[in-house]
Amino acid sequence: MSNILIRTAATTFLILTSHGLAFALDKNEDSKNFIGSLNNVKFEFPHNCVRNVEYNSDPGWGYGKKGERVRSWDSNFRSLGFGISHPNFTLLKNSESLNSIIRVTLTAGEYYGDGHFLKRSFQEINRDPNYSYREVESIYELRHFSLTIDSSVVKKSLMRDFDIYVKNDKDGKVSALIRCGNSRGDQAICTHFFEIEQFQSRITLNYKKEFLRSWNLIQSSTISRLQELRK
Repeated sequence: MSNILIRTAATTFLILTSHGLAFALDKNEDSKNFIGSLNNVKFEFPHNCVRNVEYNSDPGWGYGKKGERVRSWDSNFRSLGFGISHPNFTLLKNSESLNSIIRVTLTAGEYYGDGHFLKRSFQEINRDPNYSYREVESIYELRHFSLTIDSSVVKKSLMRDFDIYVKNDKDGKVSALIRCGNSRGDQAICTHFFEIEQFQSRITLNYKKEFLRSWNLIQSSTISRLQELRK
């Protein structure tokens, strides 16, 4: 495990999921591609491009594995991460620079849930009375919800200092939800969520706010890179 930690830190690429930091657990991760399925669709991910790979039934963070696991096309992915370049949208190798890239986390299988993550996330934006959101003028074909902080709040939480951007499909369903920090201007980080129902997967993208204007192209390009890895 120590070698994995050192290599991950060297490339400054840590994937933080709702279940904690996810690390690749397979013995031969440096020499074998990762094969498996997303909702019965077969995928093969290049070993030198993806990291932090987890499959259904893998031990959780902090638990050691027992024996060597054999993967097949029937093995179901539940989490993995990779990087895409900008503005060319090519799949990056782990050894390449992570400057000016889009960081991608795929959540599926046991971690996917009921498929209503986007709906719930939008419905709960005003759950904290001290940090409320009001809809303002749309931008980049996204509904824009601006943060309003209650006057009783003495010190603003940087973890809550973000605006929210939402895209609804023709039926009104939330198809993309993006949270962008407000404290660093265009260098602030945006976290962009969307789902691919065909693969029963949730995709989380992280990129600089300066790229928000290209959110739709970033989303479609990410889907294209995934489609290219189907078998």
